[in-house]
Amino acid sequence: ELSTRGLERMQRGLLPEALKDLHDSAEKNEADFVVQYYIGKLYLYGRNEMDSVIDLPKAERHLRLAARYAQSEIRQLPDAAKLCGEAYLHASIACYAQSNDRLLTDGATDETAPLREMLELARKSTEVYPQMPEAFYHHARYAALLGDGETCVRSLKGAILMERNYCVKADADRDFDGVRGSVLTL
Repeated sequence: ELSTRGLERMQRGLLPEALKDLHDSAEKNEADFVVQYYIGKLYLYGRNEMDSVIDLPKAERHLRLAARYAQSEIRQLPDAAKLCGEAYLHASIACYAQSNDRLLTDGATDETAPLREMLELARKSTEVYPQMPEAFYHHARYAALLGDGETCVRSLKGAILMERNYCVKADADRDFDGVRGSVLTL
C-alpha cells in the first residue's frame, strides 16, 4: 500500500520523513512498484533548501526495482507501462549522474560500460513506453556519447517527432558533440 503520508510529506518538502514513510511501505510490500519508484526519485532528485536525500546508487537500485516490478504487472495493469518506462528512464539518468561523478572525482576516462548500461536502460524505456520523447532523447544522448551516430539520429528523430523542442535542446547539448555532423544533418 502506497504511503499517502509519505507522498504528502514529499509534497511539503519534508524529504527525509517522506523517505522514511516510503521505506516503511516498501517493507510491507517490496514489490510495490509505485513505492519503489517514489523512493528512487527521491534518492535521485530529493533536494530542497533544507535537505538533500540524494544517493545515486540507491536511486538507481530502487528505480530498477520499480521498473522490474512494474514490468511484471503490465499484462494485468496496462497503465503500469508508463511508470515502468519512467523508472527505466530515471534509472538511466541515475547511471549518467554517477558516471559524471566518477569522471569529476576520479578522472575516469573509460566510461564505455556504464554508457552501454545507460543506453540499454533508455532503450528499455522507449520500448516499454514509446510515447515518452524524453526517453528517446536520452537514448540518443547516450548513443552520441558512445559515438554511434546512426542510433543517435534514429532516437533523436523519434524525440523530435513527438516534441520539436528537442531539436533546440540537442543543438545546445554538448553530449552530442561527438556526432554533431549527423545531428545537424537530421
